[in-house]
Amino acid sequence: MGIKKKIIILLTLLPLSLTARTVDLYEQYYAICAIKNTGVQVIALRKFRHNGNNLILTIHPVTLQTAIYSRDSLTMVPADMKKIRETFRGTPYCRLFSYAESRGKKLLNAGITHFSPQNRKTYLTVDLCPSRHPLDRKLFTEVIQQFTTAGRPVPMAVAVTGLWMEKHEDDIIWLRRMETDGKIAITWINHTYYHHSKKGTPLRKNFLLGDKLHIEEEILKTEKAMIERSIKPSIFFRFPGLTSDLTLFNKITGFGLIPIGTDSWLAKNQWPHNGSIILVHGNGNEPVGIRKFLGLMKKKKMDIESRNWALYDLREGARDLGREIR
Repeated sequence: MGIKKKIIILLTLLPLSLTARTVDLYEQYYAICAIKNTGVQVIALRKFRHNGNNLILTIHPVTLQTAIYSRDSLTMVPADMKKIRETFRGTPYCRLFSYAESRGKKLLNAGITHFSPQNRKTYLTVDLCPSRHPLDRKLFTEVIQQFTTAGRPVPMAVAVTGLWMEKHEDDIIWLRRMETDGKIAITWINHTYYHHSKKGTPLRKNFLLGDKLHIEEEILKTEKAMIERSIKPSIFFRFPGLTSDLTLFNKITGFGLIPIGTDSWLAKNQWPHNGSIILVHGNGNEPVGIRKFLGLMKKKKMDIESRNWALYDLREGARDLGREIR
C-alpha cells in the first residue's frame, strides 16, 4: 500500500488535530453517529471544512470527550437535540442537561456551580475575558510546580473568549506548549467571542442579555477560532458575567452546551470546599483572585503534598455528577 493511501486511511479513522487556519463553513450539525472502525457511538455537534476535508466535531456521551473526525469515518443519522437527548437519556451528557436546566432560571450563576462534596475533589477554572494585559503565566507555572505528581499533567479548565485569542496569540502558543509538553491538561470552555459588557448597566440588560440576537455568532465564531488554533472545544459554556435568564440559558443548551458557573469566585471571597468549581481570572484584570489562589496553595502545601487536596478534570466531575443524577 502506498504512503499516500495509508495517510488518507489514517485521517478517516483517527480524531484529527488541526493546525492551519483554513476552517470554513463552520455550523451546527446534529446527528447520532457510529465510528466505522469501532462501532462506538458519538454525537455530532458541528460540521465544517478544513483544507477541503469535511469534518465533524463530536462528543462521546459517556466520557464527555470531544473529538474531530473525518465525515467519511462516521456513519451518521441526522437528528435534532430533542431526539439525541431521548436516545442517550441515560448517559452523563444528557443527564447533565436536565440537572443544569433545573438551575437555569437564576439571573446570576445559573447552571452547574459545583460537584459532589463527597468526592473531596476541587476544579480550577481560569477565565480569559478580553484584556489588554498579558496572560498571568505565574498562575500556571505555580500550579504546575505545586500539583504535578508522577509526571502527570495538571488538569484545569480555561474559559476563553475570541477577542482574547485575537490579541494574545503568543499566550495561546505558550498554553498550547504547556499542554503538548504534558505539564497541564486543559478543558477549553466557550466564554463567547466578544464578551460584551457595559459598566453601570443593570444585569438584566447587560452581557449577553443586552444582545440576544447574535448568540449563534458568539458561540460558533469562538469554537471556530479555537479549532483554528488547534484547541478542541469542550461541551462546557460559561456566561459572561455569569449572567443569563431562562430564555438565554435554553438557547445555550440548544447548541449542545452545558453552562458552568462557580461556587468559589476567589476575588469575591468565596472560598472552596470539596466539590468546588474555583474561578479566577488569568487575563490580568483581577489580580486579587490570583493572589488568593496562590496564597491558598501555600496554605495547603502539606495537603497538596499528601494528595489530600488536588485539582481534577472538570469532565471527571461532570461525569460523576451525571452518573449520580436519577
